[in-house]
Amino acid sequence: MHSDREPAPPRDRMRCRPTDRVEDAIAWLLTAAALILVVAAGITGFAVHGRQVDRADAESATRWPTTAVVLEDAHW
Repeated sequence: MHSDREPAPPRDRMRCRPTDRVEDAIAWLLTAAALILVVAAGITGFAVHGRQVDRADAESATRWPTTAVVLEDAHW
């Protein structure tokens, strides 16, 4: 046993190529962008749904059912 040997570097701190770092950065950015888009789509969906429900309520309050009567047969 040699006590003067340098300890091996931890695996997670091994030297990486610069392209590996760029690849990791791009992967993190794309993942973050995807998560932001999912959240934005959810918020937008809920907002649009709320507006459509309000519109449907307003339209149903100003309309009422009626009965139609046909006075003559249609001539084809």
